[in-house]
Amino acid sequence: MKLKSLLLGFALCLTAVAQDKVVGGPYVVNVTGRSATIGWIVETGQAKVGAAPDKLDRAAPILRSEKVSFTGLPVGEIVHYDVLNGRPEGKGFFRTPPAAGAEATFEAL
Repeated sequence: MKLKSLLLGFALCLTAVAQDKVVGGPYVVNVTGRSATIGWIVETGQAKVGAAPDKLDRAAPILRSEKVSFTGLPVGEIVHYDVLNGRPEGKGFFRTPPAAGAEATFEAL
């Protein structure tokens, strides 16, 4: 019985995660020579309102912000990331700033 409950709970968790849709990002903020934070926004469902329980005619997305911070990054180098377990929309890269006094270049995409 406990095993069935555990498996059911696990299946429900997988279903909930599978329904999350990335609607913003990922984006990289607070980049220093040795650290950075990567964030993204996911839509987890919808909230509805209306004049009666059976007339919920207005909906808005339920959004959640996710973030992860990394330290100990290499100074002045390109850092690649994957924040969505291999999904293409969760991959990217950024460059950490060079060490103080080092020559810097600027790139725009």
